[in-house]
Amino acid sequence: MDKPDIKKIIWDLDNTPWDWVKGAAKIYPAMHHTLVRETGLSRGRVLKCMRNFYGRAGTLESSWLIQDLDKQDLFEGLDIDRDHLIRQVRRSFHANRQKHLTLFEGFPEIFSQARENGVQNLIVTDAPACHAASRIRHFDLDHGYFDRMYAMQDSLPGDVPPAFYHKYTKGRYGLSLPVTLLKDEKPHTDLTALLGMNEDELAAHVAVIGDNYNKDMALSARYGMLGIHARWGRASQEYMKIISEFSNGRVAERNASLNIPETDFPNVIPADHPRDIPFILGWR
Repeated sequence: MDKPDIKKIIWDLDNTPWDWVKGAAKIYPAMHHTLVRETGLSRGRVLKCMRNFYGRAGTLESSWLIQDLDKQDLFEGLDIDRDHLIRQVRRSFHANRQKHLTLFEGFPEIFSQARENGVQNLIVTDAPACHAASRIRHFDLDHGYFDRMYAMQDSLPGDVPPAFYHKYTKGRYGLSLPVTLLKDEKPHTDLTALLGMNEDELAAHVAVIGDNYNKDMALSARYGMLGIHARWGRASQEYMKIISEFSNGRVAERNASLNIPETDFPNVIPADHPRDIPFILGWR
């Protein structure tokens, strides 16, 4: 195989450089436990309301859990300090993310190796921009690794103060790299418009690396680009079962890689470990 002339890599984030599923399987039960402890309500009632919220939001990554639980009258008749409750749930979230959200072996060195080979690292993720940015900061990947991030807009309720809305939809989300908000999730993302390249240029000079065959690899096939399927990011069914308790199956699928049957997409190369990437791209 000839060395591909790759000038840009489109990176997926969750379940590609880090194990989002493993982290989420620890984070959401911990948030649930905190809510039960702080309110004295039953585990079943709190869980039902969490499922209602995440199901309607269409994602496990909406920032407005406590506000929505309040609207569901979960706290009716309770002497609850909402601000204190939000702080406690956030504390639980961040403590468990710090402990359980981990990089796969080989990262971030592979990002650096791409830059050393003159390749731009671009992020295209279906995660809301505020959460993607938070994870980038969590792993200290903000400086020197990526050139730009393309991510979805966070789902915000209508009663969020305008200044807060502007901060999280118009800014850089606390990152040094530029952030562009997407209208369409993968594989429907319009790369010709985003990257300013025609389809021939995309096919010749851009690679996609991601775990989800029906999103990341379908995106690479759509433009005839090299796709590197990050098989190492496939979700543990044990962890998926835990995540599904907090949402319906559709939302769980949107937030995690699955063992999806692999279609015969052209130009897709499977990779079982991140260390396969430098060999596929001819850096070694």
